[in-house]
Amino acid sequence: MNAMGPEPTDGRIGHPHDGISAAAGSTGIELLRRTQNRVHVAFLALVVLLAHSTDWCHAATVMPLKLKEVVLAKAEPGAVPASVVVSSDFRRVAYVVIQRGKQHVFVDGKRAATLDGVGFGTPALSPDGKRLLFIGIRGINSFVSVDGIEGKPFESIDRAEFSPDGKRVLFVAQRGGRFFVVINDVEGPAFDQIGEGDPQFSEGGDHVAYAARRDGKWQLMVDDKPGPSFEAVGRGTRYFSADGKTLAYLAVRRGKYFVIVEGVEGKEYDAISDLIVADGGRVAYRAVSGKEQRVVLSGKEGPLCEAIITGSLAFSKGGARFGYVEKKGDLVNLVLDGVAGAGMRAVGPPVFGPANNRVAHKAERDLDTVVVLDDKEGPPFLGISADGPIFSPDGSRLVYSAQRGVSWVAVTDGVPGRAYDGIGLRSMAFSADSKHLAYWAKRGIRSVLVVDGSESPEYRSYVGTQPPKWDSTGTVSGLVLKDEEFVRIEAEAPQK
Repeated sequence: MNAMGPEPTDGRIGHPHDGISAAAGSTGIELLRRTQNRVHVAFLALVVLLAHSTDWCHAATVMPLKLKEVVLAKAEPGAVPASVVVSSDFRRVAYVVIQRGKQHVFVDGKRAATLDGVGFGTPALSPDGKRLLFIGIRGINSFVSVDGIEGKPFESIDRAEFSPDGKRVLFVAQRGGRFFVVINDVEGPAFDQIGEGDPQFSEGGDHVAYAARRDGKWQLMVDDKPGPSFEAVGRGTRYFSADGKTLAYLAVRRGKYFVIVEGVEGKEYDAISDLIVADGGRVAYRAVSGKEQRVVLSGKEGPLCEAIITGSLAFSKGGARFGYVEKKGDLVNLVLDGVAGAGMRAVGPPVFGPANNRVAHKAERDLDTVVVLDDKEGPPFLGISADGPIFSPDGSRLVYSAQRGVSWVAVTDGVPGRAYDGIGLRSMAFSADSKHLAYWAKRGIRSVLVVDGSESPEYRSYVGTQPPKWDSTGTVSGLVLKDEEFVRIEAEAPQK
């Protein structure tokens, strides 16, 4: 059976340019040459380090964690690794097994269904882990099973999911060549097409929006109420703010693009991208008119730019602060609250602290990649992983994983930790009081849980895509694969 969790970061996942916007002139050939130069420099640095230190890759003393192991279920032969889903508390696990031409859904070690096929993206657990759904395929028909109860059959079904509060289930169904959204078994209006990636729940699960096409025209449906008709709407943007109080979307009319915020149309442009919606009603996007580009923030046009880097626009929590990355000549720079920073070879989007008073981002200068925190550069590395930097809940601490030579280290508050063969992507988690840090690391082909520098025993793999979970008592948990069994592990934070 293959490893069930996503592989920890390696040279591909944590590539130095992941999440960093490079300036113009950095062609694929040049980036390759720069990467090769980085490898040569890293190799020489590694030789020097190994010559002067015998414990660079292995700390002299590693304190073991106090662990409790609980077996959840046997890992059945033929399990599909990509199908494995885990509840947020790591107490439930579901996945698909392929055996003898059939697909079987297993939940907590028990067979829940035997089918001709299981729909993509399922099984799925509700956010609280108490409910289960999957798309079943039997013969030429598809159905959605929720909590063990099969729904009625359709020609095809796509995107079955729970609402964020777990109370509602929606999916897109097809019958007679028409498509419609089904919410808690209630069918919505029929359309010729539903927008890719839609429908979308609001953060609290109270509202549903999706783009739909009928008779050649598109409209945004909000709680099954139609909006105006246009040539196109949506196109992959997020419709709701995080608090669910603001609705904004992109529309096209006579070849011109504009944004509609709470029913009010904005100015038309030749192209619009990177629409983001913050709590409090602030909306930002990248607008293009001819060869000119600018950021539009809450309806106000910013200064003209040579280029706005796609994917770089970001609000702080609550929308009080805003930043993006722009190109100027051969360099790029971060623009934060209207003030441009120093030009660099490459710059990542801003990451704001929870209290809005701190900001961090990745940057590249010469052969080094650094994290800049409140305008102060951290130590240089060969690369920074795509998921960092990450603030602690109180905003006082910062962590990210970085590549040093052929290994990866967790950099906490500017201090590099022990070197590993990889660190799990999106696996870093601070405790609620911000005092402790846990993450998954890779040693060879085995996985270990690292908590404040102490380690668990080595396991075959960690399971799931979410980071370890802390509870209010200072205990952290995760799910691993051990001896063909799914095992929940609980660890106490080490006493300092």
